[in-house]
Amino acid sequence: SLLMGLGLQTAKHHRKAATVATTAVATTATATATLGLSAAFNWVLKDALGKIVRMIWASKMGRKFDPDAKRWRYRSSLLFALGNGLEVMTYVCPSLFLILAATANACKQISMLTSSATRNALYNSFRDGTRENIGDITAKGEAQIAFVDLFGIASGVCLSRAIGTSVRSVISIWIALQILDVFCVYKEIRAVVFRMLNFERLWIVVNQFINDIYENEDQYFFINGSS
Repeated sequence: SLLMGLGLQTAKHHRKAATVATTAVATTATATATLGLSAAFNWVLKDALGKIVRMIWASKMGRKFDPDAKRWRYRSSLLFALGNGLEVMTYVCPSLFLILAATANACKQISMLTSSATRNALYNSFRDGTRENIGDITAKGEAQIAFVDLFGIASGVCLSRAIGTSVRSVISIWIALQILDVFCVYKEIRAVVFRMLNFERLWIVVNQFINDIYENEDQYFFINGSS
């Protein structure tokens, strides 16, 4: 859970940089009433498209999360990294704000939905099997995420003051933090052990069993024939 929170922490760093960029674009756009209305419309359209994509993703992919929760959790971190990168690009190309911001928001909405959908499966792996304490595990996990999230916000503010808001600084820090984020999520899911077999795990077990039979076929028939 702490590593999952670290993923949210790094996302906050990137969101800080993206917020600076989009705020600058919005401030420039509000120079006139017409541009202000256009900026507000673009912002609402960006959020609306993200919510629509999230609903479509949930309806199409909802049943695929449980059998392979760990892989989908890792994919969600990669998708969130892509969304953060597109948000940073709005700072570099403000003229393409609507396209980049809408795509970034759609990626992050899909990522957050996928992460939330697979989180309970990861929490279930921490149960000891003797009691139904998933509520307690979830509460502690969410509390850890909230704590590290707040720590990330404070760190992002201090970091932005230290390095400034130049394009090179923002992109450099985004790359470093995003690599750290993906690495931590990978280590997180590697530490989780499921007690049930999905299709891929069952395939590995059956394939290994069949290979063992073929390798020991001569010995098997010799024992049965002599008996």
